[in-house]
Amino acid sequence: MPISLLLDKTNAPLHRLSLHRVQLDRHRPTATLHATDEELVIYPLVGAVAVEVLGDPGPVHAAWNVPGRRSVFHRGLTVIRLAARPAWTVEFHLPAGGWAADLLVAGAMSTDRPAAETWRHGRNEIAYHDVGEGAFTREVRVVQTPPFGVIHAGETVNTPGGWSSWPAHCTVDERQRFAAHEEIFFVLCDHESLIRLDGVYQDGRLVNESRILTNGESLVVPLGNHPIVALPNSRLWYAWFYLSFLEKTYNQWAHDLGVYVR
Repeated sequence: MPISLLLDKTNAPLHRLSLHRVQLDRHRPTATLHATDEELVIYPLVGAVAVEVLGDPGPVHAAWNVPGRRSVFHRGLTVIRLAARPAWTVEFHLPAGGWAADLLVAGAMSTDRPAAETWRHGRNEIAYHDVGEGAFTREVRVVQTPPFGVIHAGETVNTPGGWSSWPAHCTVDERQRFAAHEEIFFVLCDHESLIRLDGVYQDGRLVNESRILTNGESLVVPLGNHPIVALPNSRLWYAWFYLSFLEKTYNQWAHDLGVYVR
């Protein structure tokens, strides 16, 4: 099937968040995804794709031709966000002459239906941050979250052998306050990578373990600490999607002590 469910509440410690993957080629050039009461973030990985959306109720219709990247390690990310509606039908088409396209679609259940119905994040609406030093150097690409958005999204590119997602995103005494936090990683790597999971999932389950990650793997990460490292000869890229009242922030002023960005 050109659309596969990766994670949702049926197979992972999630309540509202879900992740699908759409893979088109010349033999399967089209796919259709239906959603109910969900905000959707359509996140192209590689390859150009045509996206058409129909909303219900009301005559909501929009279409985009999304240029694709040659590799996820390249910039040039274009993202489409659809605010929650009672129903969405999203059609994906491989353009004429196209070879293949690979996308992620993150969804979050929401009954809050704002007036704004669609939002396209162009290439100039992605913030790029060089974070960390030495073995902790990585590039973080953050998708703008509009006022109506509930899904925060972006991607991180590690240096070979480098660490990311460190330090911990919250302290132990903050976990109860952020209990509604849900987060998913989708990982691409040349060779196996390692992640440390230490925190609490949305369902309240505690986790304290290390896992080996393989290319194309998706996983739920806990609120707390989840550092991830690539082998010295391996590139590591991952997309992240999370629900929280907090957004990722990075130091930008001289009095923000810690990790500096350009």
